[in-house]
Amino acid sequence: MAAAGAKETTVDLVLEVNNIEVVYNKVVQVLRGLSLAVPRGRIVALLGSNGAGKSTTLKAISGLLPLEDGELQAGEIRLHGQDTARLAPQQLVHRGLGHVMEGRRVFEDLTVEENLVAATYALAGRAAAPRDFDAVYGYFPRLHERRKGLAGYLSGGEQQMLAIGRALVGEPTLMLLDEPSLGLAPQLVEEIFTIIARINAERGVSMLLVEQNASIALAVAHSGYIMENGKIVIDGSAERLAADPDVREFYLGLGGGDQARSFRGLKHYKRRKRWLS
Repeated sequence: MAAAGAKETTVDLVLEVNNIEVVYNKVVQVLRGLSLAVPRGRIVALLGSNGAGKSTTLKAISGLLPLEDGELQAGEIRLHGQDTARLAPQQLVHRGLGHVMEGRRVFEDLTVEENLVAATYALAGRAAAPRDFDAVYGYFPRLHERRKGLAGYLSGGEQQMLAIGRALVGEPTLMLLDEPSLGLAPQLVEEIFTIIARINAERGVSMLLVEQNASIALAVAHSGYIMENGKIVIDGSAERLAADPDVREFYLGLGGGDQARSFRGLKHYKRRKRWLS
């Protein structure tokens, strides 16, 4: 398997992000020359501490920055080889992009099935909007059982399943997944990630996965990137990252001496010194 940082031919890349800079409220710079790529049919993990800029990266890709007073000031974003940095979110959906946002964001006053129907409206003008949700229910049988119930009464795990199901309705070629494990019990986390891996393997959907649970993210990903302060500081295959001593210490909670674990500032300095030297 090629490392995430290895050179890929353009035809093999579903997504290319080159040296992007993002500013909020015309003042706060969040992304500082960030670059990454998602090869076709692969799961790529994007890891980092809170505030590193992971969710901002996904919003830049899916065209959602203007909704939060954010602006892409420099750099290039290419989806299937085409420049998409200035396209509206609905145009990106038409081009095969699905974004599962942090916090589920289902329509709580609609039924499960009405949530799926609502997702078809974003596809208007592309092809015949799908109304057969068997594929979604195949991955998430519990949604089929509750399809006539209000989404607001679903458990957190079921709402996450619905959020992923809504993205699947658009038959995406690239899915952006933002913290799918957030707030879920460990058993549900394992179930959700098993289904994510199945969707990738069975449907060939490429994925960019933002996740705080680095262990499970690297278990399903083919490669990954680690961010700090709006920049990529390390990248490679999932196996390489999982074995890296810095990643194991600071993101997997393994290794490292007692002193490094006890002094947060020292740990941060040690990490930066290793990665930026």
